[in-house]
Amino acid sequence: MREKYLRFTALLGLTYSKIFGNIWWYSLVHEKNTSISKAYHHLCKGIVEKERFLLLKCFILAIKKYFTFIYRYFYFWKKDIKVESEILVGYTNLIDSLKTDSNTIIYIPQRKDYKLIGNKLVIDNFLNWTDFIFIPFKYIVIALIFLFCHYHKKLFITIALIVGLSRQAYDVDKSDLYHSFMGEVLVEGLFFERAFKNLAKRNIKKIIYVYEGRAWEKALCIAFPYTKKIGVMCSLPCLNTLQMFYDIIDIYNGMPKPDYLGVMGRKSKEIMDEVYGKDKVFILGTTRHGYLENVEQSKKEKIIGIIFSSNDDMNKELYDYIFENYDKYVLQIRIALHPDCNSTQDSCLYIVDDLKSILEKAFVIIVTNSSVAMEAMAYGIPSIIPELKSYVSMIPEGIVICKDISEAEIIEVDRNIIKNNFTFITKERMREIINAI
Repeated sequence: MREKYLRFTALLGLTYSKIFGNIWWYSLVHEKNTSISKAYHHLCKGIVEKERFLLLKCFILAIKKYFTFIYRYFYFWKKDIKVESEILVGYTNLIDSLKTDSNTIIYIPQRKDYKLIGNKLVIDNFLNWTDFIFIPFKYIVIALIFLFCHYHKKLFITIALIVGLSRQAYDVDKSDLYHSFMGEVLVEGLFFERAFKNLAKRNIKKIIYVYEGRAWEKALCIAFPYTKKIGVMCSLPCLNTLQMFYDIIDIYNGMPKPDYLGVMGRKSKEIMDEVYGKDKVFILGTTRHGYLENVEQSKKEKIIGIIFSSNDDMNKELYDYIFENYDKYVLQIRIALHPDCNSTQDSCLYIVDDLKSILEKAFVIIVTNSSVAMEAMAYGIPSIIPELKSYVSMIPEGIVICKDISEAEIIEVDRNIIKNNFTFITKERMREIINAI
């Protein structure tokens, strides 16, 4: 199913990129972000959900996203902006370890980290007031072209049958398609496009950015076609995190991508070598898992760790699963929230704690969409991977899994697992590696 779906979206791109240009690369259909989109999950599960009032919903969300960027423009506004010739682009706390006096970090704001970013530089600082006039105009043009194209369903079904997928491919992807060319996804893509184009007017010679296969990364690569671009993976790749992968047809179609890719360890390199080629992938080391290097297995408490992802709908299903199966353990449950998760401690029936504290205390974790399961193994903690109704698992291979709490036993720390997945390198050595590229 995975390979067929990658080929499916790549073939769609041959048509949509010719009609909509770079807008295709910003679309959720191309991005295939299984942490956001339900399409691949539902195709695997045989689920079809029809979204009511789809056109109206897309239009309302587009307006909401537009005003969100207006708010961000004034919230993060800066008068004088100085940018070094080397820039780091990403999220808070992911590539901060690569910061030096000779480079500049530009953050991509997420839903809940505005205060954490504070007065730091963000991509919104490179928007001009004229962009807020241009973007509505381009949005209208793209939306009208999309509406006047009557071949969407026929094209989706034809390509789905060619690659061996179900005819339902259009029904499960329809929501992503409309949100990409009429909704908030389109508006966000246009803002990133303008911001990176404005940034490209600076004398930038090297770009290091967090690699997750997101739409904003494509906008960055398009804006800097001749600048050296190094993607840095800050998470372990799972084969079902489709946004990190692509089909050979995407390359034929001119998909924007980094020139080089830095990964966290040997296992990640083996996987990404098949995607980018051995000469383009290198081991940079982990930028945020340094605390695992000397972790020791401690005496565990009767704590059950629940790891929430950034996907709110997936979290709701996980929450229901916990309530139905483990509610009698309510006093033992500790929940770790993703930084971009909408759930809050106030809306949670269980105790919310930070991730590191949970890993130090828990004897088992329940997780659906995170490389935290691999980190947990360093602490000697097995994982329960629940079978959710609407989502497939997105957990890295090699995880020690138990079916239920009754099977959860403390395992010894396997240093080979840590060594294969996480390479611990000093900041100075990381800089040497990057400077050599």
